[in-house]
Amino acid sequence: MAVHRSNKDVGGRNIESSDIEYFVRGKGYITDVSDIEEITLKTGQSGNPVKIRDVATVQIHGGT
Repeated sequence: MAVHRSNKDVGGRNIESSDIEYFVRGKGYITDVSDIEEITLKTGQSGNPVKIRDVATVQIHGGT
């Protein structure tokens, strides 16, 4: 679920500030193993993030 949430393509939104308008859009596409390893699963009791790399080995399988 954490991988799915972190790889979400988010729609755009307009932000206006001082007569300037910005269009902000988030695109989340995983491109390599390090992108997956850096996904935060939860925040630990000390406030530090627990990432996938802390609890698992990530490998990309070519598939058949």
